[in-house]
Amino acid sequence: MLDIMVAYAGPLAEAPRLSEIVARAVVTLLTIVAGLAVLMILIGGVLYMTAAGDRARMDLAKKTVVGSVVGLTIAIVSLVIVQAVAKLV
Repeated sequence: MLDIMVAYAGPLAEAPRLSEIVARAVVTLLTIVAGLAVLMILIGGVLYMTAAGDRARMDLAKKTVVGSVVGLTIAIVSLVIVQAVAKLV
């Protein structure tokens, strides 16, 4: 008689891999950062429009916009790096 054994992997077999968890976390954080970056770009634009020729406020507005664009760029690059590493693992 032929005995057939069926292996039960249990709940851990269905658990997501660490790379999937990290990728989800990075995407979630990127979504938050993107939303904040857009908000800061808008705030910088409003500051620039309401500066009324005041050089200090114009410089603050420019720094706000540049800083948010740089931050968004860093966040997007980090997403690309994490996804590339996740594919390798």
